[in-house]
Amino acid sequence: MADWLRDVVGLSEVMRFESAAFFDCGGVRLYLSVGDPANNSILYFRVGDIEAEVEKLRAKGVTIRSAPHRIHVHDDGTEEWMAFLNDPDGGHLGLMSVISKKDGESV
Repeated sequence: MADWLRDVVGLSEVMRFESAAFFDCGGVRLYLSVGDPANNSILYFRVGDIEAEVEKLRAKGVTIRSAPHRIHVHDDGTEEWMAFLNDPDGGHLGLMSVISKKDGESV
């Protein structure tokens, strides 16, 4: 899983030990330990262009569980979009984008 997070997802590995690895997630550190992937929480990675990111991951052989879809519209028209994918152990990861409907840009 650690190699996959580094090589496919593109997280920066901070350090690794026999049974654990640490990654930098945009200033937040992720601690990954060896364990039961069925008990993992879902991590959501914020991306600017969710459609492009899904296509990039799909091209690398990643199984996309759920294509990008709008999950919420705020009162100001800002939309939240999500997509879900499998990690190599069968766990779930999420991608999210927040899109301003004023200019169609990610925020």
